[in-house]
Amino acid sequence: MKGSLLVYTANPVKTYFTLTLVLGLFCHLSFSAPAPRADEAANIELRRWQLAPPTKTPWQATERTAGQTRWQSVTTFSNVLTRKLTFQTNSFTELGAGLNLQDVKGGFVPADPGFQITAAGAEAKAAAHQVIVPADIGLGGGIKIVTPAGEELVFQPLGLNLL
Repeated sequence: MKGSLLVYTANPVKTYFTLTLVLGLFCHLSFSAPAPRADEAANIELRRWQLAPPTKTPWQATERTAGQTRWQSVTTFSNVLTRKLTFQTNSFTELGAGLNLQDVKGGFVPADPGFQITAAGAEAKAAAHQVIVPADIGLGGGIKIVTPAGEELVFQPLGLNLL
């Protein structure tokens, strides 16, 4: 049979080796390389269209008020074909009562509820409500809380229960 891939001969050994060789090549070419997974295919497509992996800036506070902070991050993509950069901006707004404090210049800075140890005791003055705890609460000075409106609240604990 002219044009046929296999040549049949009267010799069965030669026919067997010819079939084995042809089938072996077919199987090797057809099944040797596994198909890429979906995530690998996406990465191949990504590499095809971009010069480098996208770069992302860290999250930065772009705007602050007393009760909110706007956070922003920018991702940069570069296109192989056009050699142009594309920027994608992501942002969200964090909300919270007393989240930021107004500084002396009129801008807002993040509130810090942490205590600072002083000679008089411990003080938390970098938040909306200021708290002052004396070094010895048994002397009668009490724990003082100052509200944003300037009102002072003093509490005198009678004892501590540690369980």
